[in-house]
Amino acid sequence: MRLLLLPRTNLATRRCDAIATSANAGLVGNQNPNFWRFTGRQNADGAIHAAAGPRLLAACREVAADDDSYVRCRIGEAVVTPAFSLPADFVIHAVAPDGMYGRSLQQWWGGKRWSGGRGAASVHLEEPLPSGDAGGLLAQTYRSIFAAAGGESAASVALPAVGCGVLGFNAGRAAKVAIGVAIGLCGGGGGGGCRGGGGGGGCR
Repeated sequence: MRLLLLPRTNLATRRCDAIATSANAGLVGNQNPNFWRFTGRQNADGAIHAAAGPRLLAACREVAADDDSYVRCRIGEAVVTPAFSLPADFVIHAVAPDGMYGRSLQQWWGGKRWSGGRGAASVHLEEPLPSGDAGGLLAQTYRSIFAAAGGESAASVALPAVGCGVLGFNAGRAAKVAIGVAIGLCGGGGGGGCRGGGGGGGCR
């Protein structure tokens, strides 16, 4: 797999084998419009769902949920679906921890209605994760993305700044985590794995 650093761009237009997105536990895209952090903001997951078309959300809904009836992907894990109208073969939906609180703040109120207010505990967590654990969970999220890509034999992956939008991770801190994971994976490949890319071309 070759790594390529890109400037700020529209991830949904990149031609890659797989495009990763920073998803929520229910894999419902932006169907939680009342979540307070969505106010006046856009995010990569919403853009990817919009570009892929409604079949992407339908595919997400086919992913088996946990016993609480809505969690389809736990924090630190990833799920793969087809990419449909995107210029990629797959979408990797990964759930990052909350950058400020270490847990998901989007909660399920039942009746297919999402809300950012107080309600049932989300992602099986009623208490915040231990202090400082969010960074470790973000690293696990990136490892899950790369593992999912490898499972699909993807040679190229387009990555957003996972967790840095609605989830509020500090971009500099998150970048160090992402680069650390990538270096670790490349270093473990015996020199035959990742290579740095240059220029302004597509993903490789």
